[in-house]
Amino acid sequence: MDNHPAVSVIIPMWNAEDVIAEAIASVQAQSRGDFEILVIDDRSTDQSRAIVAKMAARDPRIRALQNTGAKGPGPARNIGISAAQGRFIAF
Repeated sequence: MDNHPAVSVIIPMWNAEDVIAEAIASVQAQSRGDFEILVIDDRSTDQSRAIVAKMAARDPRIRALQNTGAKGPGPARNIGISAAQGRFIAF
């Protein structure tokens, strides 16, 4: 039996403290719970990482990743794709 989630939801993030909790909560509210949420921080300087860490501590489906390479949403998405374990990927 496959223990991987059906869907990997990839969320690139940069200084998103005002919206990241709502974005994650909208995925958590979906009727299908067989997913993982990969939040890739692109070197935020606000409280975004702390917000994600707090949410991840309460929901094991959330994984916080760091982009330490090329900056921007494209490279951040690629990190998420590489780490994804789902059969399907959503952005």
